[in-house]
Amino acid sequence: MITNIFPIPIYEEHLEIDNSSLIDSLNSVPQVRYNSDNSSTTTTRSILEFEKFSELKNQILAHSKKFIFDELGFAPLELYVTSSWYNIHHNGDFSQPHTHPNSFYSGVYYLEIPENDSGTFYFMRYHNTVCSESLAPDIMVPSPITSQQVNFYTPQGTLLIFPSHVWHGVTPNNTNERRATIAFNLHVRGLVSGLNTKYLDLK
Repeated sequence: MITNIFPIPIYEEHLEIDNSSLIDSLNSVPQVRYNSDNSSTTTTRSILEFEKFSELKNQILAHSKKFIFDELGFAPLELYVTSSWYNIHHNGDFSQPHTHPNSFYSGVYYLEIPENDSGTFYFMRYHNTVCSESLAPDIMVPSPITSQQVNFYTPQGTLLIFPSHVWHGVTPNNTNERRATIAFNLHVRGLVSGLNTKYLDLK
């Protein structure tokens, strides 16, 4: 028997939201290319604070609280959005593997996802947990335990929430249509722990 210990929790849900007005707003928000020149983003880092995004923000926070506090069992704290922005991928655009520093949890809402090969969201394992990092034998039969990458199918309306330290990226958009998502970071306020040397109270 094999017991897979220390899993990484990923929350996935489909939201019932009218995306049409959110998609329309994308055309009126200033955009720039990332310095890496592999995709575009909005100049604002507070897109969820706009009034037309209030319903989406409320649903994101509700699902995040359910995931983090109810299902994972963390002590209840004030959860808030620290930053949020559009990611826009045109033909050939992609997101290189990255993490989200200075955040507790992060997430993505899939707003405009063309069919076919418009890019696949994936998580990567950068540190080998199945054998020594100094030895990497070929894997003849891939499995969830030995895989170094896990792909997620994310149609329009999908919400993903995950620990911010987990490496993730998006493969190239091979269509001629725009692919648009809303990314966000979460943090907490309150008494994180009152236990002696672990004491931390975030204001």
